[in-house]
Amino acid sequence: MLERWARLRALPASDRRLLLQATFLVAAARVATLVLPYQRIAALTASRTARSHLAPAAIDQLAWAVTAAGRAVPGGNCLPQALALQVLLKRRGEPASLRLGVARDEQGGLHAHAWVDCQDRTVIGGDVAHMAPLLPSVRARD
Repeated sequence: MLERWARLRALPASDRRLLLQATFLVAAARVATLVLPYQRIAALTASRTARSHLAPAAIDQLAWAVTAAGRAVPGGNCLPQALALQVLLKRRGEPASLRLGVARDEQGGLHAHAWVDCQDRTVIGGDVAHMAPLLPSVRARD
């Protein structure tokens, strides 16, 4: 635990602020997934956004913060992380698509996964080539 605090303190103040913001959003998204229907969550994250073109490094920095926050928030798995990242991107005017999909494991069971696509690439969610999309992407309206 002390090592985690030491690493946090070693970060620049801007990264610490971003990490705090991401942690709040992942936690809020986790609560939302427990109490709200998916359609309501999708409506909240798909509000109108302006077109921006963040540098890929800036998008990767947001994804880093959300991934780190997801490790700190109980239940902060792929869906709360994807929701939080979509909100962060939307706030910066960057259109992004939240995607949901499923894949079968070796035993034939289904596993669901959420990820975010932005600027023609998957920003958070890992390798999703094997995933079958469930719903149309939830993208901020233009």
